[in-house]
Amino acid sequence: MSGLVRPDPVRVTLVDALEPRDRVVAGRVAATLTAIGSVVLVAYEGYNVVIDRPGTTVTSFALAVVVALLLVLVAVSFRRRPMRMPRVSFVALPVVATLVVTAFNVGTQDASTAARFSLTFAVVYAGGYLRAPAAWFVMAVATACDAVVVLAVLPPSAVASELVIASVAFGALTGVLVSAGRRNDVLVAELNRWATTDSLTGLASRRAFEQAARELLDSPDQGRGTGLLVIDLDRFKDLNDAYGHPAGDAALVHVAQVLRGHVRPQDLVARLGGDELAVLLPEVDGDALGHRAEALRHAVQAEPMVWDGAAVPLSLSAGGAHVMPGRGDAPAPMVGGPRGLVPPEGVAGHAEQGEGRGPRRLEVLYRAADAALYRAKREGRDRVEVVSVPADHAEGTARPPVDGLARPSVGSPADAASPAVS
Repeated sequence: MSGLVRPDPVRVTLVDALEPRDRVVAGRVAATLTAIGSVVLVAYEGYNVVIDRPGTTVTSFALAVVVALLLVLVAVSFRRRPMRMPRVSFVALPVVATLVVTAFNVGTQDASTAARFSLTFAVVYAGGYLRAPAAWFVMAVATACDAVVVLAVLPPSAVASELVIASVAFGALTGVLVSAGRRNDVLVAELNRWATTDSLTGLASRRAFEQAARELLDSPDQGRGTGLLVIDLDRFKDLNDAYGHPAGDAALVHVAQVLRGHVRPQDLVARLGGDELAVLLPEVDGDALGHRAEALRHAVQAEPMVWDGAAVPLSLSAGGAHVMPGRGDAPAPMVGGPRGLVPPEGVAGHAEQGEGRGPRRLEVLYRAADAALYRAKREGRDRVEVVSVPADHAEGTARPPVDGLARPSVGSPADAASPAVS
């Protein structure tokens, strides 16, 4: 979590290739095109019956109606439940639609441009909303199906030119759409990187921290619990006044590097704003959280920043809060903050939308860690304060004062000569 390593959106595995670029958008477009295709299929077959086109009968029209109704049901599923649809269904839908069109064209001996044009719907959908391997696969299926119709219906003299025209058109259309999709994926990935990474320190941004924390706290598999450290650099304003704001920026970058070098791979280090940093620690108990906080404090102490050739000592104050896995949903979260500041932006809004326990538990955990941080500052700075949040408090079923929460012992065996920080 600390590095926020994300997969390359362009290089995907075979399984990932079945996943559309955006499930919701792909589902909506699939539903719309399927509905339109169903109407066109019925209307075209009905028109052929009216003009008494050879090969078209009332039976074929009735079959078209049945197939259209089935396709409409599929369209409704894609529209209402895109996140629940199997990956393969997004590729199977255009393939099945192509096979249906081909079957009707061969059955009615219709190789007209209007009849074969329906295959373009599948090609456009796949090229625009599926990943490249799936898009090219659908294009190949559409080209093969068009060849079946041409070979079965048209005279041999017209086969070659029709096959070349269709294959070139389908290939060019897919190539353009896939290329545009790749560029869009790169842009989206870059925007996501900007949104989830702090530009100064390279740490996770507040947005990324909130999302990761909500997901972690909403997960039923939290093992020994979850810890949160809220960290401030001591006398940061004095540092800026004495050395200038560039030195303050350098101090933030330096401390960020130290923290990242002393956390576990699964921990997430983030910059919440200004000189306020945070560390999210999954699978940790209260005592271990205190030990890790002390280890980070000592690491920053032991590695002074070098500025203009001189060593500038730095220190930090940290407030930690630990919560055990909770059970059941919680009522409305507590509001307000111990120092007049609201919890991380967006938390309350997500809670109101019913997104599970994560937002509520994050709010309570943040408030407790924030209060512990201010207690550490009041008691002299360069120290750690850690509290345990009772499960019923984290779930919103109880509201004990933060100062009254139980505090696990803090301090490492290496610090046995000095009193433990609590």
